[in-house]
Amino acid sequence: MKYYLYFICACFTLNSCYFKPTKFEAKSRLDNGYYRSGNGFSTTFFEVNGDTAYADFILIDKFPRELESDTLYYNAASQSWKSDKSQLAREGKIYRYTSVYTCNTCSVEKEYNIRSELKKDKKLTRQYIDSYKNYAAVNEFHSFVIRQDTLSRINPHYYELKEKVSFFSNLNTISHAEFLKEFAKFKKEVIKK
Repeated sequence: MKYYLYFICACFTLNSCYFKPTKFEAKSRLDNGYYRSGNGFSTTFFEVNGDTAYADFILIDKFPRELESDTLYYNAASQSWKSDKSQLAREGKIYRYTSVYTCNTCSVEKEYNIRSELKKDKKLTRQYIDSYKNYAAVNEFHSFVIRQDTLSRINPHYYELKEKVSFFSNLNTISHAEFLKEFAKFKKEVIKK
């Protein structure tokens, strides 16, 4: 029992180190590159490119299951990136991301107030982010299909089609743009039956 307690404490310590925000120099702007923020239940990936930040919020909560993308634009007066529904702003030496998100796959409609600190992540790649986005889109649609089944029977047509389509085995390697093209065809087939 004593060793399990040590193990749990070590996990919490490593988790807090991993999600520790990156401190930035006074009055510095974000460099171009990839960043992340979040906790164990959600994560947001950012790709900063000049005055534009592309944000991909992914609700994880057990597995990637929802995706919402947003584009934020830099405002020099407030030294922050903003969109209609979210903001990435400097607070002291850290950047904080704030937004509100409504859960679509929750059994009861639930609103998340997202408030997380930014972390520079040199290991992040476009392929890694795309794989998370692919899984989130698949799982969100899966939840939608199951919920639409009013007789509480699993839709056999959905699973038959899923077995025939090859891109489900390539979710880690296929780009998100390529995935969306194939996935749109798949969803159209499922919904029309």
